[in-house]
Amino acid sequence: TTKNNLMKIFYISLLIIVANLISLSPNSLYAQTEPKKDSYYLDYKGESTKFALMVGNTRRFTGALSLAKRMQIKKNNYQYSILVYGELAKALAKDENLLPQIAEAKKLGINIYVCEVALSYFNIPKEELDSRLQTTPDVWLKFFELKDEGYNTLNL
Repeated sequence: TTKNNLMKIFYISLLIIVANLISLSPNSLYAQTEPKKDSYYLDYKGESTKFALMVGNTRRFTGALSLAKRMQIKKNNYQYSILVYGELAKALAKDENLLPQIAEAKKLGINIYVCEVALSYFNIPKEELDSRLQTTPDVWLKFFELKDEGYNTLNL
């Protein structure tokens, strides 16, 4: 009957799946699910050693920090700056959850510039910022200055 045939197909399929799983060693299973350890790092092949990213929110700040780590900026002796505007300026002043990221950025040698225009907009005195952060009167002008100094620039 059709029901018996379907049951046979099901059990044979199940048996094949189990046999394939048994034949796989734990090492080969691990290799299939984990990326190579070296694949985390990016192999930048360009000539520039200066990078500046402009970011306006915490998600992009985290992304800019992650990119710096993956580029191994300290090991490769790259100059890396993050320019902060908008809501992120407020968050860096008020959100204590960002302190570990600021510490990590400084440990990597990243310069973080916070826009004074944004701080003024949110009524935040410069003195309320973490001492590891720098301010700049206008982040757009700083962006252009860094570009003139040979930085590869990107506005996220």
